[in-house]
Amino acid sequence: MPLNVLAGRHPVAELADLGVRRVSTGSLLFRRAVGAAVDAALAVRSGSEAGPAPDYATAQGWSAGP
Repeated sequence: MPLNVLAGRHPVAELADLGVRRVSTGSLLFRRAVGAAVDAALAVRSGSEAGPAPDYATAQGWSAGP
């Protein structure tokens, strides 16, 4: 029977070797995005550097579809 696992505790390759067929990110991507947005807002508010961000062309490419 296929086994599903939440990502984060073990490398995906290790999970695959153990027979895991599906690895879920759960809320990880949402939490990372919110964390990055908060960090950027705090940097702007304090007048410091907000850190690296993708350029517009890269971001548009991510949403362009296949």
